[in-house]
Amino acid sequence: MVASITTPCPERGGGSPSAGILEGKLLIQDYEGKSALEYLLPKAPFEASWWAVEPGCTSFPDQHAVQEIWLIAQGAGRMTLGERDFDVTRGQIVFIPSQEPHQVTATGDRALVAYSVWW
Repeated sequence: MVASITTPCPERGGGSPSAGILEGKLLIQDYEGKSALEYLLPKAPFEASWWAVEPGCTSFPDQHAVQEIWLIAQGAGRMTLGERDFDVTRGQIVFIPSQEPHQVTATGDRALVAYSVWW
């Protein structure tokens, strides 16, 4: 389901990479008008979202005050994290320290889909 709602990237003449807050309608049924995270973990000390980058496309450069973890759910990519470049693939988890510039290029034949958790 996640891969089916990705959008084309600017490199291919389309819109921006897909992203979204993890809402109940994406993971489980809606509960009392709240997202799954709000309903199940009302005081969770983190936020979460998902995003996807189409093959051959690159995510927007990002840098922020929060710490972040990416859980790679699908695809493969080449990630830049600060001064380092390395490959990522399905099943890997990447820790991104606060204020560390980062972005990823999808290098496989499927969209790179990841879940992001930050605090």
